[in-house]
Amino acid sequence: MNKGAKRSLRIDPHIIGILAIFVVFFAAMCATQGQRFLRVSIFKSMMYQFPEYGLLSFGVMLALISGGNDLSTVGVANLTGILSAMLLARAPADISGVQAGLLIAGIALFALLIGSVCGCFTALLIYKVNIPAFVASIGTLKLYTGIGMGLTEGQAISGLPHVYTNMIQHNFFKLIPMPLLVYIVCAIFMAYITRRSSFGLQLKLQGSNANAARFAGIRKSEVLIKAYVISGCMAALAGLIMIGRMNSAKSDYGTSYTLLSILICILGGVSPKGGSGKISGTAGTLTYSALLEFWSKFDPYSMNTILVSNDVMLQMLKLSEFQNPLTGLNFQGTGTLSTPLGAKLLRTSAVPAGKLIGLDKNYALEHICGSEVMVEYDKLIDRQIERAAITSISGFAKPYQEASKVLTV
Repeated sequence: MNKGAKRSLRIDPHIIGILAIFVVFFAAMCATQGQRFLRVSIFKSMMYQFPEYGLLSFGVMLALISGGNDLSTVGVANLTGILSAMLLARAPADISGVQAGLLIAGIALFALLIGSVCGCFTALLIYKVNIPAFVASIGTLKLYTGIGMGLTEGQAISGLPHVYTNMIQHNFFKLIPMPLLVYIVCAIFMAYITRRSSFGLQLKLQGSNANAARFAGIRKSEVLIKAYVISGCMAALAGLIMIGRMNSAKSDYGTSYTLLSILICILGGVSPKGGSGKISGTAGTLTYSALLEFWSKFDPYSMNTILVSNDVMLQMLKLSEFQNPLTGLNFQGTGTLSTPLGAKLLRTSAVPAGKLIGLDKNYALEHICGSEVMVEYDKLIDRQIERAAITSISGFAKPYQEASKVLTV
């Protein structure tokens, strides 16, 4: 095969815009506030607070990519924080050692369980009851907030063990707060999900083209439940950080976080229409323009066959040009995969992940027979049977190297 096209590596314009705004405001604060702003305590305070926004935004991001929305994250965080604080308040104030470690581990698992149940309930409302995600998540936000208010009667729960608050407020090397490390670990996990896992591809396809996802064998129920369960877990972790930082829990903490988390996702490049979004600002992506450029390199041949791997197939089905019935495509009706370029699209596991092979089937390969079909017989007298062996030597040659090319996505 010929050399592959270069990987398309681009910087997300949303990230460039955010960095530009950050530089402008940072310079303005330095110029106007001077030493009052450039203090270690100021930046440590930021590192304590922004992980809560980030964790909530991770959950909203998955919901947006799936084509829905999750406005219930703050309610889940507060409910989780209240239930966890109620359990922590019953622990001895001077608990330490192994017992303290077991207590914190148990509270973390309990919080993740609560977040998973809340996220699963929201997903079931969207998928089973067929309630729009926007309406369902607003309803569950009010539900979880109401449950928390009923449990606390509108009052704050305080008196948490010092071992828990000290852990949340602990600084590694006297500079890096514990919440920041939790955020970094979750960011790596979410980056893997959105960019490297099959679930991430299914999530994006579900958000960009639900019909194509259904015909591709993707189960909407599983994708939505996973997305909203992970969203609930991210909110639960944010709730644990909130009660540790404030040393109390209440049903109306972080009421402004809901819209801020959505804003963070959209500014970070997550499409509110669904189907796209990532943690970082760079990615190797497949575009229709790249396919056209790839197609134009076949002259004087014609690219009439495309072989793709499973992950590239999902990316191609997400392109808007592959969803337009005016181009003659009828994948939903016939199940036949074709392209607006006129090439026949074949999916095969023999093609490595991230690869697309284009070829002119009339010139790229030639079937060569090395010998005629030979039939040999062997009689097994003792068993009274006759065995036949049929052999043929054949292979494939590439008479025209330029009739086949490889595109790396």
